Amino acid sequence: MGDGIAFLRDYPGTIDLLYLDFWTPDPAGAQAGSGRTNAYLQAYLNARDKLGPRAMILIDDTDHIHPWKHTLIVPEAQKDGFREIWQGRQTLLMR
Repeated sequence: MGDGIAFLRDYPGTIDLLYLDFWTPDPAGAQAGSGRTNAYLQAYLNARDKLGPRAMILIDDTDHIHPWKHTLIVPEAQKDGFREIWQGRQTLLMR
């Protein structure tokens, strides 16, 4: 078992589907959801240059309070040419 964020940073291949569903606790005293918000953004940033030209990003459990898993990823991915296809229990983005 390893650190998924580090794995994405070091992964040498191309990613066609980035599925994000992991748990990160909030730092003590931080706003609820902020730990996940920042960890999920870091996962995306580590994978960004490895995402293929027709890549999809699927984020699980996105029907929660904000900030949450998708809060920072969606606008960042949209800057990179992704468009939101679906938002509900999961959020799907694709180029």
